[in-house]
Amino acid sequence: MWAIELIVEGNVQRVGYRNFVSQAAFDLGMNGSIENRPDGRVKIIVQGKEKQLNEFIKRIRIKEWPVAVRTIKKKEIEIREKFNEFKIIRGPAQNELSERADEAVIYMQKMYIEMKSFRNETKSSSSDLLSETRGGFSKNISETRLLRKDTNQNFNKMDGKYDKMSTKMDNVADTLKQTNKTLKEEFGKLSGALINLASKSVRN
Repeated sequence: MWAIELIVEGNVQRVGYRNFVSQAAFDLGMNGSIENRPDGRVKIIVQGKEKQLNEFIKRIRIKEWPVAVRTIKKKEIEIREKFNEFKIIRGPAQNELSERADEAVIYMQKMYIEMKSFRNETKSSSSDLLSETRGGFSKNISETRLLRKDTNQNFNKMDGKYDKMSTKMDNVADTLKQTNKTLKEEFGKLSGALINLASKSVRN
């Protein structure tokens, strides 16, 4: 019985790539397996029709941070029996735990970057809106002092609201930073504990 072997090179370990591949296989109804190789590459074995395979390769050629697929080498191989599912072949528990910790930190960083970008866009849009509004009113300010007084009061209120919004966004960013730091520390402790436990088990 025949199947297709794919060897994927790039930044494809410790970034959640196996989960993306597994989801693509599930969506396309393909069976097989995926596993990390010691050399940093990922090996995938799949069975399916040619049209499915082409779409599968297209989907797993991911170049979106933190995943960056550089090359995919394909060859036909002979296997003993047909796959009934698509499975992720896991490595030693210690390695898998470390990979999960790395993935968590990476995606927390991604959330922080996106939140920071959103905050900057919000501040920029608010500033542009405020500037345009002030410019429009300044043309008519000489017509009536009362309008000028009311307008300035309204702008003061708007400035206060936007300052509060900016402060809240800064607080969210700080919280994400602290959460990221805490996650690293906790995963480090958990990894150390598991390593000690594994060492004791080996000695016993």
